Amino acid sequence: MDVKAVAIVWNERPAVLVFLTDIAELKKSQELMIQTEKMIPLGEMAAGVAHELNNPLGVILNSVQNIQRRLSPDLKANIEAAEEFGIDLQKTAPYLEKRDVLSTLDTIRESGKKRSEKCKS
Repeated sequence: MDVKAVAIVWNERPAVLVFLTDIAELKKSQELMIQTEKMIPLGEMAAGVAHELNNPLGVILNSVQNIQRRLSPDLKANIEAAEEFGIDLQKTAPYLEKRDVLSTLDTIRESGKKRSEKCKS
């Protein structure tokens, strides 16, 4: 309670006029503001951490995508490069599948995308 008193004259006699104000809601609002102000640096730090995670994650995702493209037997540039070294890409693809190389790259890409989306939210 907030108490204020003022000396007055009432019916030609000295008196005291007292004001009582319930400040419970005001105190709650002040505490909420203090807590909110404390949370701001935490939010900024979380955003910074997310940014620091997303940078290398972006590099990883781009690299996986490049590896997958360069292993594709459907791209002309890959076929030409493979022929230069006497490699048959049509036979390489089944090997990569049997050794789970392609599925591992898919797993890295999908996991990275999920993590990237979580960091953005």
